[in-house]
Amino acid sequence: MVTFDIESDPLFPRVCTAGASLRRIERGAVPDADGHRSIWHQGKELTELTSWEDATGTIERQELVFMGHALDYRTGIGLRTGTVKENTGSSGMPESDLIEFDRDPSERVCELAARLLREARRDFYTQHLLQHVNESLSNRFRRPQTQVYELGRWQRRLQRASQKVRLIKRRHLQILMYVGVGMVLGAVLAALLLTILR
Repeated sequence: MVTFDIESDPLFPRVCTAGASLRRIERGAVPDADGHRSIWHQGKELTELTSWEDATGTIERQELVFMGHALDYRTGIGLRTGTVKENTGSSGMPESDLIEFDRDPSERVCELAARLLREARRDFYTQHLLQHVNESLSNRFRRPQTQVYELGRWQRRLQRASQKVRLIKRRHLQILMYVGVGMVLGAVLAALLLTILR
């Protein structure tokens, strides 16, 4: 049996660098009317992680794209790997990126994705996908991986931070309301004083 050595892969150093640069992009995480939202992480070499979650904060899907490879996780379906293909139109310019999925998940892509996610700044989304990649490597390819522990702790930390942001926004709105009411009352009092003094 031939074993895959991740550190001898030519993409290994680039994957490590791309993983270390992966950061969450705050814009665009506003929930839609149904409460669903997408969370986007971006890094060097066009590395992107997009996570889709429902109104309860449960991740339904995650897609990691890096260096021409793709890894897709969906609840109830599991992990798929593929290749990112550029679709060129009649003008010769890229129209959109398409993923051509493999028939079976690729051990190489899973290993590279796991390394990338281990190098990334840890948060709930990177750790969630890493957990599923590690499970696939351990179960499908018999390549034991360390388990991602305390994923619930990451989720609770994220929920506390979200609550804190909502509280701060609510306080800011209250302050703005008080300032606005104060300005209106000040203008009314000034007008009354001017009327009396005339």
